[in-house]
Formats: sequence, structure tokens, C-alpha cells
Amino acid sequence: MRRIRRKLIYKQGFTLLEAMVSLAILAIGLIAVIRTFSISTRANAFARDRTTATLLAEQKMAELRGMPLREIGIKTGDFGEDYPRFKWQTLITLTDDDDIFEAVVRVFWRSRGVEHKVELATLLEAKPLATEVR
Repeated sequence: MRRIRRKLIYKQGFTLLEAMVSLAILAIGLIAVIRTFSISTRANAFARDRTTATLLAEQKMAELRGMPLREIGIKTGDFGEDYPRFKWQTLITLTDDDDIFEAVVRVFWRSRGVEHKVELATLLEAKPLATEVR
């Protein structure tokens, strides 16, 4: 009977080694979960910045569509206090057809020390100035 009681006493709990192995497995799992959250947060921030840059580029392209194109070349600027991290660049070039211009809008921003950009391009017909008569 004593033998049986001794065996039961030894079988009742976890050993220190089992507890340490369990904690190590738990720690590895928690590190993986935390890393996943970190990567997800970075990806969400990049997606937000890219969406903002695309909308700003579309806004700049709409401005180009609404004005008569007479100046060929590059112009640069920023979006003011509303979007201080974003800069724009427009490139207007003349195509083989004198009434058609190629317009390229680029929006740049820096994130985590790396410069990113979104670029939109289209062809625009030259609009007459308000004083011109055709």
C-alpha cells in the first residue's frame, strides 16, 4: 500500500521542467502574436498613406483638367498644412499632336525613412483661353 501512495504523490503535479517548457511555448506564441500586430499596423499605415496620396494625385489631375494648358514643363509644390508629409510634381509634355498634352502627376511622401510615390498619367486636350475665339 505504501508503494501505491508514493506513486500517487509523485504523479499529482507538474515538474519544474514541464512548467518551464509550457512557459517557453506560451512565450513563443505570444511573441508571434505581437509581431503579427506590429506588421499589421505598419501595413495599415502604408495603405492609408497610399490611399491619401492617390486621392491627392486625383485632385491635382482634376485641377489640370480644369485649366488651359499652355506651359510645358515641371511644377512642384506641397498640399499645405492639411497634408504636410505629401509633395506633388506635375509634368506636362506636348505629344505629336499639337492639341494633345500628356499630363503626369506624382505625389511623394516619406514613411519610415523611405520615399514612396504614386503616379497618374493621362492625355489632355488643350483648352482655349477665355479670351481666345475659335
